Amino acid sequence: MDLDIASFRAAFPAFADVALYPDAMLNGKMVVAKCYIEDNQLTFSDDCRQYVYQLMVAHLLAIAAQVAQGQPGRLVTSATEGPVNVSFAEPPNRSNFSFWLATTPYGNEISALLSINSIGDYYGGTNALQAYRRF
Repeated sequence: MDLDIASFRAAFPAFADVALYPDAMLNGKMVVAKCYIEDNQLTFSDDCRQYVYQLMVAHLLAIAAQVAQGQPGRLVTSATEGPVNVSFAEPPNRSNFSFWLATTPYGNEISALLSINSIGDYYGGTNALQAYRRF
């Protein structure tokens, strides 16, 4: 499945700027998205499958933007402005993949969709969806 770039830009206007997010970048993130979610493990209709991959592309772009801005890929639990004090949530022991997804709103939506629309308890192979399903 290829990324429908026009549909992606319409669904995720934060990434609509062609100068900041050229088509080649979006297509590259789609290749990476397929590393996290294997198509044969989803029970989605074609439209929903495309949306899940678009969410993963948006999640990867949002994480890249956080890193570019010097923000950690961790959840901030508290912050102080005075003599600067920031606390971060530690990853849970159950699933680092679900923790990583929780770092963006797109990832949270992926998590919800995967929890109800993936083939459950498959332990073969090594991709992240399989690790996610184990928690």
